[in-house]
Amino acid sequence: MLYEHLGARPRIHDTAVIAPTAVISGDVTIGAECQVLHGAVITAEGGPITLGEHVIVMENALIRATAADAVHIGSHTLVGTLASIAGANVGEEVFFASGAGCSTAHGLAIAVKCE
Repeated sequence: MLYEHLGARPRIHDTAVIAPTAVISGDVTIGAECQVLHGAVITAEGGPITLGEHVIVMENALIRATAADAVHIGSHTLVGTLASIAGANVGEEVFFASGAGCSTAHGLAIAVKCE
């Protein structure tokens, strides 16, 4: 489900696949060949969220931006089931394990090719 929030609508590349039970809200940009799976929530609460190309957001993951901390997720990154990301700058080719979280570390930068 796509929702306008705070005057912004999600922008989804034509080749991205969004599950019907995923929720995408606000100033969110999803790049080419991305997949957002069932139950995932991507919500821009005042700050933008950008997903590069070939990003996979697995089931029930949460990605949240605030007015103080935007979210950028680099290309070829996997966000595992139940992972939580808030206000982070994530490099390319990063793997977030299932249940991983950086929600308490607003403004966190995660380097390229981290696991």
